[in-house]
Amino acid sequence: MTALLFIRTYWKALVGGLLLVILIGLSLALLTTRAALADRTTERDQARQALTDQIAAYQAAAKQAQDKARAVETRNQQIQQEAQNAIEAQLADARTRAADYARRLSGTATPADPDRSGGRVPETADAAGGADRARAQAILADDLSICSENTVKAAGWLEWWKQLGSGR
Repeated sequence: MTALLFIRTYWKALVGGLLLVILIGLSLALLTTRAALADRTTERDQARQALTDQIAAYQAAAKQAQDKARAVETRNQQIQQEAQNAIEAQLADARTRAADYARRLSGTATPADPDRSGGRVPETADAAGGADRARAQAILADDLSICSENTVKAAGWLEWWKQLGSGR
């Protein structure tokens, strides 16, 4: 039998066998593609879940940070208000004490003790000395007031910073 005769006789079987080999190859390729696609789908779903988890963790951390920032801001405002009220009360007291001290130094009677002459230096007889003395007393009163206020403010700032630092 020659090759031509073999092909003429069995051509249907040869074509069928060739088609069968092609069909088996395509089936294997389809199975391999489906397995790879399933692997990629699983990886994609895992990556999507990981991203969703990261977003949720970020949002929770952001909310927690915002809540903490609000709490700190509220606490700081409360400390600031308390410090402000304390400083204002201390300033009023310091101004009163400075004015009283200036009056005692100048020899002016206070409402509580009208007969008190204070620790003043005896007045001079000339008019120019009286004007200088009045100017000096005004400067002294201003200096006492300024020093008293600055001392109270400095002590208040120190206390305020201590309170702010204690909550961190």
